[in-house]
Amino acid sequence: MQSGYPLQTCSYRIEGMETSISIGYRILRDPANAAIKSSRIVFISAGLPGRYQDYLADLFQNSEIVRVKDGETLKSLDGAVSIFDSLAGSSIGRGDSIAYAGGGTLGDVVGFAASTFKRGVGLVSIPTTFLAQIDSAIGGKNGINFRNAKNMIGSFYLPEFVYSDSYFLEGMTDKLFLNGLGELLKYYILNPEEFRWSLLGGGADDMRWNMEALDQAVFTCTRLKMDYVSRDFRDLAGIRRMLNFGHTIGHALESATEFRISHGEAVFWGMMLESLWVQAKGINASRIVSLLRPYLPFFASSRKLLEPVLGDLKGFVMQDKKITRDTIALPFPMEPGVAGSVDMKISDLEWFLSHNPLEGEVE
Repeated sequence: MQSGYPLQTCSYRIEGMETSISIGYRILRDPANAAIKSSRIVFISAGLPGRYQDYLADLFQNSEIVRVKDGETLKSLDGAVSIFDSLAGSSIGRGDSIAYAGGGTLGDVVGFAASTFKRGVGLVSIPTTFLAQIDSAIGGKNGINFRNAKNMIGSFYLPEFVYSDSYFLEGMTDKLFLNGLGELLKYYILNPEEFRWSLLGGGADDMRWNMEALDQAVFTCTRLKMDYVSRDFRDLAGIRRMLNFGHTIGHALESATEFRISHGEAVFWGMMLESLWVQAKGINASRIVSLLRPYLPFFASSRKLLEPVLGDLKGFVMQDKKITRDTIALPFPMEPGVAGSVDMKISDLEWFLSHNPLEGEVE
């Protein structure tokens, strides 16, 4: 199921760091990408199917390969220590590069380790999931969870190279597709004109089985995200904060359900709930809600997991890094494509969630 879509690349220089991002089908085989073979050590998700393990093992014949169990439990101090142990045992120097091939959690932990080990070593990212390719592997945010709070410890550090090879997306499971779709819909809401080719009508269903469409989705999200990142790398000016639309409640849902809901699913429900809350406060969010509603059927299974915990989210929301006393500056697009922010009081949110705002939303 090879894509005929041409290889796409984009490069950025931010705060003295250069990052090059390449997108396409089986691009790891391209002789032009030979630089990745120089990585001293590569961390590979142990959960990747055998054909992908072979694909990577053939590529990294001259590198030390460490297979790691990917997943949210890896995003911890213990998980980071396990990566540091491997690096310390491999005599990695500051001039060396390391690589990872896996999903967003592996990328978060290896990225954090690369940014801090010997004060920084080179990093090559090979995201192997839809979510990682369109979002988490790009932009330079790395983090681990601490005391049940998402990404409480982390760093800003760009990989030198990102290779988003759509070969890894062939035949992805429903769960992996939805995980990516949730974040993709965030970019859709923020920049709807960019997605006329893929997400109108039944486009989301069609895209899943079309390598060309997936490549284009990854490229579009990459370009959009890096536009935000290049203008506000350290998330200080409020520009990059828009990429956290849906994440305030989304992160709380992940924690409250003990990560039985994937990140992308949680972000979708976070966007939906935050939009309904804004609307309940008398602010017109009807167009945002109307853009999200057609995708409710895609996320029906995760809805059954989240509704029982809605009343318990207060404590998790209060772990949000944007909170000041009892108020969160909630990133919210006042209309599609227009950045904005709404002050959310925890007491208001608690009352809103206790009345199950999704009850009137049908799938």
